[in-house]
Amino acid sequence: MKKIAHEKNFVHPRPEDTHIAYEAWDYFIRTGEFPEKSPRAVITRSWLRSVELGINPNAERADMVLSLEEIEERLRREELGMAGVPVMKKLLQKFDGSKHVLVLADHNGCILHSIGHRQVQKGLDKINFMPGAQWSEDHVGPNGIGTPLALHQPEVVMGHEHYCKGWQPWVCYGAPVFDANGKKVVGIIDITAPVEKAIQETMLLTISVAQSVQYGLNVIDMYRREHLRMLSKDIINRWCDSAVLLIDQGGYVIDYNNKIARFFRSETGPVMGRPLLELIPGVWDAVHTRIQTNSYSEINVDIVGEFGVNRPIQINIEPVSHGHECIGAVLVFNSNSHSRPGLQIGKPSDKIRFPDISQWNDQRILSSNENLKSINDDLIRKVLAQTGGNISRAAKILGINRTTIYRRLKKSK
Repeated sequence: MKKIAHEKNFVHPRPEDTHIAYEAWDYFIRTGEFPEKSPRAVITRSWLRSVELGINPNAERADMVLSLEEIEERLRREELGMAGVPVMKKLLQKFDGSKHVLVLADHNGCILHSIGHRQVQKGLDKINFMPGAQWSEDHVGPNGIGTPLALHQPEVVMGHEHYCKGWQPWVCYGAPVFDANGKKVVGIIDITAPVEKAIQETMLLTISVAQSVQYGLNVIDMYRREHLRMLSKDIINRWCDSAVLLIDQGGYVIDYNNKIARFFRSETGPVMGRPLLELIPGVWDAVHTRIQTNSYSEINVDIVGEFGVNRPIQINIEPVSHGHECIGAVLVFNSNSHSRPGLQIGKPSDKIRFPDISQWNDQRILSSNENLKSINDDLIRKVLAQTGGNISRAAKILGINRTTIYRRLKKSK
């Protein structure tokens, strides 16, 4: 199961923790040591790091690092914005009538979007808790954005638990948003309010919003992969005489042609849905670099083929892109591989283009029903053949449930 924000490791501060933090902060700032009654371990560790980093405990506002134009561009083009803003819009009325502010921050702790109670927001504006400001722990000490970002789990920072004096009137609840593969934190959802409004249920709401954004990212990723699958036949047919793998941005196999089998030993098992890192460990780093830089490359590797023979092979890496973003790559296995006449691989103008997902409307992003329709029956049959008819395994590879496969097979008869 893909990793999402959860409350398993979260412990809400007790009322006495606030009083302990108040006295401990003053003592720590004066002496550099902790009194007998110290704050929670997560806070003491963060305070010590704040001292090492030279953070000013009397800071009154965070630094602004992004302009409004940069923020608007990122929200429009980046997936965190495409998934997060629609979720926040649906909560606008709820937060407008509360004493809370809801914010979306990126993987660096920079706030990208904010909604909520106007008077509370005015108070937060004074400390630059607003879009464009930097709120990582490395810059401003423990807080509801930076601390969950550092820990990769939900956390609350209440009142005097903040290292910087300027943030101490507030309580901040934060939860991480993971990428579609559940491997890295791509953003943070934070709910902030005056410290007297601290209640444990706020964390549950924070986690729920983070999970909704996570769901949106998963749907965007599913659309991308299914569109790649729909385009795969045309893409792969560019190289009729070579073995070809099509992988997505995360390095998972989307499709391949029937010539690819000779490059893998029989015990390798099914290829579809597998990470390239498992299939050819020595290749993924180079391919990943080309995906990140959206650039063509040729690499030479040794591959143990179907007869156990170690054979040198040249792999051409051809980016698959939409706009300026690379969302996958074609791997062509052959030292003499060439695309069809008139298509010169490697030139930016010849890169395979992909529909611009930034133009999808909110409803399409937030709905997961249509993506199942885009999985064609031929692909389902191909995966079933690979798995020897194992429907559970095929469903896992395709990212759909068994019932869907049964229904699609029955419909196609």
